[in-house]
Amino acid sequence: MEKYLTVFIAVLIAANVQAQQNDTITVDEPSRVSIIRNESSQNIIIDGSRENPDFHYEQAIEIGDTTRIDIAKSNSNRTALGLNFEIIENKTQGWGELGFYLKPDLEIGFIRPLNGSNGMDTRFWKSYEVSMKFLEIRVTPKSAQWWISMKYGLGFSLHDIAGGMMTPVNSGITTIQPYPAGSSNQHTSMSLLTEGIDLTGYYKIGTSSCIGLGFVWEQPIHATSSYHTSFNDETGTHSISGKPSELKDNRFGMKVIYSFAGLGLYAKYMPTKLFDNPKCPQVSTLSFGLKLNF
Repeated sequence: MEKYLTVFIAVLIAANVQAQQNDTITVDEPSRVSIIRNESSQNIIIDGSRENPDFHYEQAIEIGDTTRIDIAKSNSNRTALGLNFEIIENKTQGWGELGFYLKPDLEIGFIRPLNGSNGMDTRFWKSYEVSMKFLEIRVTPKSAQWWISMKYGLGFSLHDIAGGMMTPVNSGITTIQPYPAGSSNQHTSMSLLTEGIDLTGYYKIGTSSCIGLGFVWEQPIHATSSYHTSFNDETGTHSISGKPSELKDNRFGMKVIYSFAGLGLYAKYMPTKLFDNPKCPQVSTLSFGLKLNF
């Protein structure tokens, strides 16, 4: 995890130092431009742009008795919630715009396995995922209605398992086994923490909405993954916990997104199996839910 995060931060810092030499900001097709003037100052406010309906820019010019002008500027993404998060850098090039951002995107959704070989069968409404992407590199060609975004972040998923109890057998390999005969209050779940990158192409529709299609990469953080099994029998309550073995190191998939004014829907298909060993539960996953752009 540290390797990928270090590369992202290094790219952002290097681009920030280089981009400071260019202080020009170009806004194509703004949704609204407001100019507020009084005797001592003038404020320019720009909301929305062709590439980003949530774009927000402010420039305040203090006017004194001399020809010197002091300028204070704010360049940020404003969302439907009215929250602002700082943009690390947004550099205008001759071919378009290159943006480096520190801003969170939150996704909350439900998970559905597409098969249940080797005993794994999850109950749909009890399995969920939460992910937060917070570092972004965005490329927007000049005079284009589309842009490409690469985002890095972390995710958490909880798989509630209904097909049996998860337990290590066969030299520690994680499998799904039947609960003991006559047992009650049966419950098994598995939690995973992952890091990942989304590479998505977006196309703008109208002034406030867009659609996106892209690729997803995820990698489990093994030290934080775990499972928990519990059941009751005539001898009492039993609880078994451990770390799932044989998790696949790299999973790849596709994602479809629809966003409107900072709120959206997403669907994600991960055909790569969850476990690497064929003796473990062989499942790919489909998930969908809500997306919130802060």
